[in-house]
Amino acid sequence: MTDRVSGPVLFARYAYPPNSHGYCGPNDHTAFFESGVARSDDGGLRAMSQQFAGAWPYLELIAEATGLPDPLDRRVVEAYWVGSPRLDLVSTKAVGNSMEQRFRPMTGSKFFTLNESVLAGGVPHHSFAVFCIYPWTGLLTERRRAKQALTVLDRCRVRWGQVLAVHGDQVIVESSPLTWDGQRLDFGPPETETVVRSIDGAS
Repeated sequence: MTDRVSGPVLFARYAYPPNSHGYCGPNDHTAFFESGVARSDDGGLRAMSQQFAGAWPYLELIAEATGLPDPLDRRVVEAYWVGSPRLDLVSTKAVGNSMEQRFRPMTGSKFFTLNESVLAGGVPHHSFAVFCIYPWTGLLTERRRAKQALTVLDRCRVRWGQVLAVHGDQVIVESSPLTWDGQRLDFGPPETETVVRSIDGAS
């Protein structure tokens, strides 16, 4: 991702993979992808980005705390997806208040667990949303659903790896998957997999 794209387009690049699996965001993931590929900030891409109910409030938090008027400012988007010193400017109180407004009504007594994750240092970052807020983490302890939960978490997180080969729209990548032994979430030995980097040459 060496080219300098706009904030909305950068958001689409990060958000499309989990959106394509149906985990979050607008139902029409094809339209979302096409808007991102068009690199057009005509309002449509922004409107679809706001349908990411998990990510959007965090983008707003980061923007407000760092004095940036646009939640889709590239600097805000980078902070949310991959981290930056800007996250240190978001107070624990601001994160806690956001959690209170969004999740207490639907979680009831379980809200205490979410609040603990904020007090432990939770920041408005995608990894925090996936591993501390996303309900699939809690399903790891259910034997019948643990495998599915692990797959969802692995596909939703931002992963890194080594590109071994490029074949058109696909790349061969070596990456360490998540593992779950019933008690601890960890990284397993590197595995080779084929992933999609573009569709019909567009990315």
